[in-house]
Amino acid sequence: MNLSHPEYATTWRLEHAEEIASKRFEKTAKRLADNADYFIANGQFTPLKLDEAAAVANRIIFRTVIGDLGTLARILLCSLAVVYIGTTKRLLEEEATRFLERRGSNTPEGKNYKGGRNRPVLVLADGSPMKRSYAVGEGGFCSQCVYQSSLLLDVTAVEAAMQRKLHFLNLGSQRLWRCVAMGRKSNKSDVEGKEIYKVFVTYSTRVTEFLDSGEWIIQGGAPPTADGGARGEKRQRRN
Repeated sequence: MNLSHPEYATTWRLEHAEEIASKRFEKTAKRLADNADYFIANGQFTPLKLDEAAAVANRIIFRTVIGDLGTLARILLCSLAVVYIGTTKRLLEEEATRFLERRGSNTPEGKNYKGGRNRPVLVLADGSPMKRSYAVGEGGFCSQCVYQSSLLLDVTAVEAAMQRKLHFLNLGSQRLWRCVAMGRKSNKSDVEGKEIYKVFVTYSTRVTEFLDSGEWIIQGGAPPTADGGARGEKRQRRN
């Protein structure tokens, strides 16, 4: 296989992405395993094992049709759209484009919120974030639920597996998440199965068009710290 050819290179990376991203996933895997131990001791259901979550992620990437574009693998192989993978218990239309806003926080599980805010990967040319109406209307962003469960732990494990497998993609021009599995992995109500959590894909076929025209720009770097700086800025720029 000629890895210098973009199509073959993307195919190879899709097939071997778990090996490529294994070191990045070690801390996430430990957090998921620790939460699974707590869940098994306190919950009424058995959460997915990491290999089971990876199998679900593979089925979604290679078999689930996204809109009218085909599977995620096809979308990315053919550069048909730029994608974001996330989780929520909100209505999908409320959450689908929140990653483009300066809302929420990147607070690690078990830590107190200290003011850190999301720094969108894509922003307008003047650096301002996109409003939902603009992102959906002008930006053409669409979303689709690809997996759901009453267990937050399962949903975040599937999200992490999907993001991990596709993390080799270029930030901004192919993928729109900065780091793998930044959200919470479990909570107290999770063990009671009270909520319905979803893994969703948000995508747009117009991102390249807006980037080429200069109307949108990519903000590189890692998620912000509480003081507004970026963690691992230099390291993240190599992704």
